[in-house]
Amino acid sequence: MKAELEGATILITGATGYIGSVVLEQLLRTTNCAAVYLLLRPKGKAPVQARAEALLKGALFHKVRSSEKLVQKVHVVAGDISLPGLGLSDADRATLLHSVDYIIHCAADIRLEADMQETLSANFEGTRKVLELAAAAGHLKALVHVSSAFVNMNQPRSSIVDEQVYPLKYGHQAVDVEELAQELLALPKPDANSRAATLLQRWHFPNTYTLGKHMSEQLVARYQAEQQLPVAIVRPSLVSAIAGEPYPGYAGNWAGPIGGAAAMAIGMFDCLESVASQPNGVWDIVPCDLVASAIIAAAAATSAGVAASISKATGSGSIAGTAVDAAVVLGRPHAFVSEGLTAAVAAAAAGAAAGVCGRVHVWKPTCSAAAKLHHAAAGAADKAAAACARSDDTAMHSCGGSSSNSSSSSSGPLTDLTVRIVAHGSDSSHRASSSASSSTSSPRLLHCLPACSEGAQSDSVGGEHAALPLLIVHAATSSSYPLVLSEGWNTNLDFLQAHPPPFRISFKHPGRMDATFEPSDAAVLAHRRSMGRRVRTVAALLRLVGRTREARKLQVGYETFCVVNNSKTDKDLTFSTRALVALEAALAPGDASDYLLVWRPATGRTGSSSSEAKQQLQGGEAAGAAAAVAAAVRGAAHLAPVGGDLVWRRYLHTQMAGVYRMLFGAVPEQASTAAAAAAAAAAAGGEAGGKKANSCKQCCSSRRCKKCCSKRGKASAGGRTVQHDFRFIK
Repeated sequence: MKAELEGATILITGATGYIGSVVLEQLLRTTNCAAVYLLLRPKGKAPVQARAEALLKGALFHKVRSSEKLVQKVHVVAGDISLPGLGLSDADRATLLHSVDYIIHCAADIRLEADMQETLSANFEGTRKVLELAAAAGHLKALVHVSSAFVNMNQPRSSIVDEQVYPLKYGHQAVDVEELAQELLALPKPDANSRAATLLQRWHFPNTYTLGKHMSEQLVARYQAEQQLPVAIVRPSLVSAIAGEPYPGYAGNWAGPIGGAAAMAIGMFDCLESVASQPNGVWDIVPCDLVASAIIAAAAATSAGVAASISKATGSGSIAGTAVDAAVVLGRPHAFVSEGLTAAVAAAAAGAAAGVCGRVHVWKPTCSAAAKLHHAAAGAADKAAAACARSDDTAMHSCGGSSSNSSSSSSGPLTDLTVRIVAHGSDSSHRASSSASSSTSSPRLLHCLPACSEGAQSDSVGGEHAALPLLIVHAATSSSYPLVLSEGWNTNLDFLQAHPPPFRISFKHPGRMDATFEPSDAAVLAHRRSMGRRVRTVAALLRLVGRTREARKLQVGYETFCVVNNSKTDKDLTFSTRALVALEAALAPGDASDYLLVWRPATGRTGSSSSEAKQQLQGGEAAGAAAAVAAAVRGAAHLAPVGGDLVWRRYLHTQMAGVYRMLFGAVPEQASTAAAAAAAAAAAGGEAGGKKANSCKQCCSSRRCKKCCSKRGKASAGGRTVQHDFRFIK
């Protein structure tokens, strides 16, 4: 990673957001890049340069801001992803096109239930403008699009979601996401929201954010195929606080699990009936430093050519449910992906004989299962090629690069078939459609899918360049070290019992959660209404005493609590991380200690997943992988078990300590282990006599005994350890 980014110039969008800021900090602290450009929009009267300076003075950058050399690497360009051409001046655009090697696109509207048009304007059209800039860049090495693991939240409950593309469909017909986006943007806002609600229900998306990001991701895949851009997509799950460097426990926003922890601390979750999710459902949260490391690793792997091996070994970037590479299928217009794909290709080949054929170059897909498509189309394709060969200015090239001289008539109608034409420097694809009742149909251009050996990745026919792979990486934890909701709930509850918050809007305290808990939508709704009345009352009191800002934060927090705590988002999905594990295995030995990529218990040994990844990666790419993984374990020493604490437990307590500081301005004192706490309690009891010792021990079972918990170093949580690594940094 470090070698690949040596002397590089990098553009980051969304650098003032949580993920973008952590990526920026890692780049400055761990790499010797030449320059980092930040695309920032003006906010109020503050110029963009002032926003960048304020960012770099923040606590997150405490290891960077003291170095003038590092700070001077940061350059700011004024822009806005919602404006034409990203709002760049001619001079800034020329500078970026001439100098940028890497683009990391983090900017997004992360509101879960925004109006559909607002979501599309920011996340779909904004991404399109970044892709257009990338396509025009003079020497782009990699573009990383930061997506979300939940773009595929429409998969059935308890599914395993792979690092693949999951096309939207009407029945068996794939949807053209660009046409859909333009339709929704052209409608009046009420009609667009109504149409979006219908689509959300049809496709089983819980909110406009997940649908909009899903469409944006497919746009990225299409551009990658058309323009042959070096692209990686990184899909974080629920981004939580930083686990390690540079600031354990730091949280850059109130979204997702961070907001949930805050809601629990101030009393919005004051009973089990307030919880909308199943206790044993996967709670896939991921530290933000792991997400940033995955983004940087994906960029380096893409530019170094490692992405091709990872894609071939793991299936990353392919189309879910088919053996066809995403780069092949997702050409413009949106390609067909359906259970009837074989029949469609055969019909296209037969139908092509009645029309005009174009010169077709093809890539060989990465899996041998595509042979089924080839064999199904072969006979009809040979006959169709004869008609093309008789044309003076066109020729049909077969999968082997030769043409045939027989003919055939159409075997039936072909509806809205899209074919992929790989021709650098010319139109990259065309739509071929035919009608049984019309003899004047538009030209048909057939994409014949060739047979190939298992896992083969070869050059295109006629000496064309090999297709660049689309690398998709899940930055997630559910398939490497899964956590379920009840574990997270009880761990956070232990922290709050050991460190009672100074302020809560409810005097009730929630109980522990076990597998028998059954959430109820009716109970959640009743609690939501009751809590809403309480929030409004407290907010009004805060305004009376001049605390308007705190009142606003409380109301926004309640609104977020209502959106996030919803059974619609309880899908119990497991996100495959095979490509992420392969990235870890490909790390250079000198890089592993600086980049946390795979979340697993710190057992002092590597997991089987890393061993398998090393075996899958070939040649020089796997060199040093064993040392790299061992170094990664050593690099995670700050997460090693202490006093019986596992990684998750200590990490969640560190996050809660950071949230505690954000909410109340105080840093919870570092607690001792349960054994030390018990010894402290025994010593305190010995001083006052046996009777008082027994009484104190009994008192410790109470959740709200501040006096007793104080005597025990605030480590009492039913005998469970409460430790954290948070240290406040200005």
